[in-house]
Amino acid sequence: MKKLLFPLFIITVIFTACSKKSNVVAPTNMVYINGNDYSTVVIGNQTWTSVNYNGAGGVNYNNQATNNPADGKLYTLAEVNAIPLTGNWRLPTEDDYNNLLSSIGVPEPAKGSNSSTEASGAPVYALMSKTSWTKGGGTNTSGFNATGVGYYHSGIYDSAGITTVFFTSSNYNGTPLSFAVQQANTVYNAYISNLVVSSTDRASVRFVKDN
Repeated sequence: MKKLLFPLFIITVIFTACSKKSNVVAPTNMVYINGNDYSTVVIGNQTWTSVNYNGAGGVNYNNQATNNPADGKLYTLAEVNAIPLTGNWRLPTEDDYNNLLSSIGVPEPAKGSNSSTEASGAPVYALMSKTSWTKGGGTNTSGFNATGVGYYHSGIYDSAGITTVFFTSSNYNGTPLSFAVQQANTVYNAYISNLVVSSTDRASVRFVKDN
C-alpha cells in the first residue's frame, strides 16, 4: 500500500497543475484589436479603450523613429476606417464623446441639436493622464487617460503637450468631426472640434462599445 503513495502523489500534483492551468482566466479589462491588446475602462454606460490605438499603419508624432506605446500613433481617417473591429466595438460618434462628457458631470445637449458639449476646468482633468501635459493638471479619475500627444494638420505636427485630438465617425455638413482635449492658457477644454478635416490630417484613435 505504501508503494502507491508516491505515484499517487505525482498524479495528484500533475492533475492539480493541469486544473490550475485550464482555469486561468484572461483579464476582462483588455480587448484584442488587429494584433494588439488594449486596456479598457468602463465610464458611465460604455466601455472605452483607455490607451491610444497603436496598430499597423499610422506615424509617430513628428515622424519620430521611436514609437511611444503610451501615445500610440497618428492616423488618417481612411486608415482608421480600415481597422477591423469585432464584438460591437466601434469608432466613437459625436454622441459617444458627448456621452463621455456627460458621464463626468457635464450637461449633454439634446440629441440631434448639432451643438457639441464643451467642458472646461476641473471636469476635464478627469479625462487627462497624470503625465504628458506640459502644464500638468491631469487626475485621470475617469480612467480615460488622454495623453497630450498632439496631432497633424495642414502639413505640420502641432500642439504636443497641450492638445490631443481623436477621430469620430461623425460629420457635420460634410465636415469630419473630432474630439479635442486642449490647453488654453491655464484652462483645459474638451469639446467636439473640426481640427482634423482633410484626408491627410492625422489624429489619435480610441474605440468604444455600449455596455
